[in-house]
Amino acid sequence: MSAPGHGIGYTLDAEQYAVVKDEIIASRPRVFAVCELERDDDGELVGGRVFTWGLMFADHAEMVGSTSGMHGSMRSMDRMLDALSCFGEYGMVWR
Repeated sequence: MSAPGHGIGYTLDAEQYAVVKDEIIASRPRVFAVCELERDDDGELVGGRVFTWGLMFADHAEMVGSTSGMHGSMRSMDRMLDALSCFGEYGMVWR
């Protein structure tokens, strides 16, 4: 298969994938979900929801809200969770 012209996206064939496979594996981000937890007046956990999905790269995290409309970039998960803690109780789950 000949390479298409500039500005055209397409799915890599097996030969093209073999050329970039190692870099894809080495640089792929980890996926995580940040969940917002809900407690009743007695402190019992009564619900929760996915607040945002994220990608953790070697040097930063990118987040995109699933229903919140939030999006952003942070240097670390700890900074993001600290920033969210002023609004409620949040926890992270690695996928």
